[in-house]
Amino acid sequence: MNLASDGTRVRVAWLALVIALSAAVLVVLRVTRALDIFCDWTSPCLGLLVATLPTYLAMLGLTLPVALIAGAVHHFVTSREAKVSALISGILASATAVLMAVAAYDAMWANYASTAQLDAPRFTPVLPPIILATTSVLWPVLLGASVVLTNLELANLRLSRPLVGLGLLPGFALVASLTFGHEQVTARYVAFGLVMAWAGAVALQLRPVGRSSRSAAPSLSR
Repeated sequence: MNLASDGTRVRVAWLALVIALSAAVLVVLRVTRALDIFCDWTSPCLGLLVATLPTYLAMLGLTLPVALIAGAVHHFVTSREAKVSALISGILASATAVLMAVAAYDAMWANYASTAQLDAPRFTPVLPPIILATTSVLWPVLLGASVVLTNLELANLRLSRPLVGLGLLPGFALVASLTFGHEQVTARYVAFGLVMAWAGAVALQLRPVGRSSRSAAPSLSR
C-alpha cells in the first residue's frame, strides 16, 4: 500500500487545524450566546450583520478544508469513486455554505437595514426565502457526507485506526442532526464539537515534526 508523502501529511495537518479552530468558533459562539442580539427597530440594526459574520466565516472554514483534504491525498485506500465522491461532496458543501451566507445576509439586510422606524416599509430580499431554507438543510448533509468520505481516505496517512473510526462519528452526527426536530440546532452544535475533537486529533497526530516537516511546510503556499 502506497503511503502519502510527508508533505501531504503536513498539508492535511494544517487543514485539519483550520477545521478544528472553525468548529471551535462555532461552538464558542453558541455557548456564549454571542449572537443573541435583540433588535426592536428603534435604532439601526446593522450591528446584527457584523455580529453574524464570524459564524459564516467559520462555517466556510469548517467546510472548504474538507474538500481540500480530499484533493490533497493522492494515494487512496478506498476506490477512485470514493475519492471523487469525497471531493464533489466537499465542493458542494462549500458552495452551499457560500450560498447560504449570501441568502442569510440578503434576508438580514431586508429586515434590519431599513430606517429605524416601526412603521417604515421593509426592503424586499433579492433572493427567495426558499434558498435560505433549502441550503440550511442541505449544508449539514453535504458536510457530513464529505467528512465521512474524506475521513476514510485519511487511513493512508498512517493515522491510528481508532482515530479513523472516530472520524465517522461527526459526519454521521451532522446528517442525523436533521432528525431532531426542534432540537436540531443543538444537535448540530454537538456535531460541531465532535468535528472539533476529530480534526484536532488529526492535526495533532499529523503535526510537523523534525527537519523534513519544516521543509515541507512552505509547500502549503504553493
